[in-house]
Amino acid sequence: MSSLEQYFFKRPRALQYVYAGREYRAGDSHEAGNDHALLPSNTDASAETTRSKSNEKSEADPILHRTHLDLFIDLIFVGIIGNIAEHTSERLFVAPSGHEGTSTDAFKAILEFALEFLLTWRIWNYLRNFTNMFFQDDLTQRLFIIWILALALIFGNNVTSTFVNYKGASFTFSVYLIIRASFFYIEGIYCIFIRWMWKEWLLSVVTSLPASGLWIGAIFTSGWAQLGLVMGALAIDYSGAIFRNSPLFDRLLSKNHRKTPDLDHYVERISSFYVIILGEGVLNLIKGSPLGEGLTAEVGSGIATLAMYFLLHMLYFKSQASGEGFRAVRMSHFQGALWQLAHVLIFGALLLLDVSNIFLVAHQGVSALDPPETEPALPEKRRPLALFSRPSTEEPTEEELPHFVRVALYTSSGALAVVLFGITVVTLLHHSQFYKSMKDKTLLDHPFIRAIPRVILIIIYPCLPLMGVQIGRSWLGIAVGSLSGLTMLELFMAYRRRGSGVVEPAPKVNEKHNTGTRLNTFSTDSPQSPVDVPESPKSLRHPFTA
Repeated sequence: MSSLEQYFFKRPRALQYVYAGREYRAGDSHEAGNDHALLPSNTDASAETTRSKSNEKSEADPILHRTHLDLFIDLIFVGIIGNIAEHTSERLFVAPSGHEGTSTDAFKAILEFALEFLLTWRIWNYLRNFTNMFFQDDLTQRLFIIWILALALIFGNNVTSTFVNYKGASFTFSVYLIIRASFFYIEGIYCIFIRWMWKEWLLSVVTSLPASGLWIGAIFTSGWAQLGLVMGALAIDYSGAIFRNSPLFDRLLSKNHRKTPDLDHYVERISSFYVIILGEGVLNLIKGSPLGEGLTAEVGSGIATLAMYFLLHMLYFKSQASGEGFRAVRMSHFQGALWQLAHVLIFGALLLLDVSNIFLVAHQGVSALDPPETEPALPEKRRPLALFSRPSTEEPTEEELPHFVRVALYTSSGALAVVLFGITVVTLLHHSQFYKSMKDKTLLDHPFIRAIPRVILIIIYPCLPLMGVQIGRSWLGIAVGSLSGLTMLELFMAYRRRGSGVVEPAPKVNEKHNTGTRLNTFSTDSPQSPVDVPESPKSLRHPFTA
């Protein structure tokens, strides 16, 4: 029986919290009357009994339903991100009628994109934090979540009009404030049932008031003044979130109780968001058929772009693999805050990279320097742009193309450098802790030494347009080639460790091979399962991870 079928309305509770200096999860032994208690890890029951209990738990555990709900929530934000990317492409690569595109226009378009993305990320993070802390899968929470998703749907359809006119800004900021207030309201209701949480909730409301004032002020202004108020409000919002997770904030709370996030779920959700934005770039390679019919010249550039996203996916997840037992988010407050900031930079820059890359693919042979040698006899009419499916989008004329290709080259170069910088920061945060537990360390194992090739590429990428790279296909080739070389170099540095190699050797004659063994040998219900055996920090080093 699922949790929703068992109770329509459940008493709110914090899924995990700190009590008397020790972290607990809802259902631990000291919490009486809990209807979804966790199974003890050292049970002496038989395998069949344990398996049946585990199956019953999996059917009724709200955490399982939360995983399914997370996938549905991501669908809404996939659409919002796609809408932002589409309109950012219009602002970057289509000049207004009767006006030539300038560098100032490109800078303002990127700034507006950043603010729209940070607003979207904030809403996603509010909802992620709520399901992380309180999800119980009852009717009240289901209704609240659909309320938030409905507001997110309205927000996503209007976010791209935020900086277009006064009406668009007023409506978007109002919806954002309603979403923000909804989360504070529901947590305030929960404080009636979780009484030790009221002080934390009250301090959170107080620290959010300055940002609320700036948001209200931004509703009634326009132009650069509005941009300034929005930047200030977002800065206070993000600073307040960091402060509310700091040791200084802990000193203001009760010494006995303190809610704490499920860090495993948090890291999983952040990784999922990274894949969502990568998927937006892959989707743009197919949506609207920008590569044309048949084996066109754009197909090669499209494949190169796909390879770039694949390598960025590999670099990101490989950076966390060997240090999984030492996630930076689990370390000090400073390391956790830096880990979160690095991911915000990665996500924003990666989405901007998606937008500029697809323009370079569609115009992969156009130079950013040389204007067309021959001009049409009659003024050329604007044609529908093939990057996206919206009919309002128009392709720049031949006279405008060099400028917009130059904008795309600089945007892609800077965005790729920021993405690689963010991934490098995440890698260093993980490996700095992992390095301390290693045995037989050498100089090449030091995380800062191994990060030198990445730092070199981070410096080179923004300079590529200044170094004579003025054609989209040339830039894509250099970017993919350098990322491929970086990946192979890091794999080689991993293989040089003791016990590693390129090809796995054949099993010895007297050694029992895993192939053909019974499946229940590896059952996680068995006390001897490798999953159940806790690894010491010194044994977490994997021979094939960098």
